[in-house]
Amino acid sequence: MATQREAAEHVDISARRFRVLAKTGVLPTSKGRGGYNLDEVRLAYIKYLRGIATGQVKDGDGEEASEQDYETLIEQERHRKLKRENDIADGLVAPVDQLTEALTGVLSQQVAILEAIPNNVKRKNPAISARDIEVIKKEIAKARNLAADVTI
Repeated sequence: MATQREAAEHVDISARRFRVLAKTGVLPTSKGRGGYNLDEVRLAYIKYLRGIATGQVKDGDGEEASEQDYETLIEQERHRKLKRENDIADGLVAPVDQLTEALTGVLSQQVAILEAIPNNVKRKNPAISARDIEVIKKEIAKARNLAADVTI
């Protein structure tokens, strides 16, 4: 069994942070003076950290965020927005609606080319059978279905 200070050191956090996490139920409570089981503390803390990493647990110790924290977040958001605008202006990224419009145009042109293949093959090779033309049409239909399933 370990003291609160020893248990906090064991999971590499401050004694204050340990008390907050114990108070909120993240870490196990003491079983009397010096009554922390290090294995239980370690496993509970690992579970807590995994929860934070996966977004299942909110990382907060119950304290109010300072005004400086809010200003930092606002500044980070301004920076992110400015970077996005610069990336668009530099042609590094494009809005989804422009990408969709460009892709739709290209796919429409490709469909027209694909649809013309069976007639072009028949015109250049009149001896080709109707069965062969149907095989070509089925393969073109597969390609069209792939194009139809594209989403951005």
